[in-house]
Amino acid sequence: MRHLLVLVLLLGFNLAHGDQCPDLSGEYLCNYDRGTELMTFTMAEEEGAVVYHYNETFHLVADGEVRDFPQDQFYNTVRVACREGSLIVDLLAAEGEYADHYRVKWTPISGGIKEHTYLFDTLPAGTKRLLGQDRFFCRKQ
Repeated sequence: MRHLLVLVLLLGFNLAHGDQCPDLSGEYLCNYDRGTELMTFTMAEEEGAVVYHYNETFHLVADGEVRDFPQDQFYNTVRVACREGSLIVDLLAAEGEYADHYRVKWTPISGGIKEHTYLFDTLPAGTKRLLGQDRFFCRKQ
């Protein structure tokens, strides 16, 4: 669920129509049915391609228990493409317990990319486990 959001987001490959994804570096506050999450994306370049490094802090209520995770708990690399007005995000999660691969679709809403408000939808991409939430509402801080 958290990694989904991951999302959340990012960067600049060319669209079929020649458009580029906007620079989505920054902090995003995301809300979903079991908590909130603050995501931070930092642009980087690896092997000639622009990617984003991603950190998250989330406040999750699960099974009646509140759990807070530190910002450096997860560190992920995110690659993004733009297609049909949405950002298609490939998240390559950190090593260890949460290592996984997610694909997330960010669809601009409520004014769209200029307002940095998005709805996340998970897409099939070889995930290893069921995700607790399929849709997130995120706004750039």
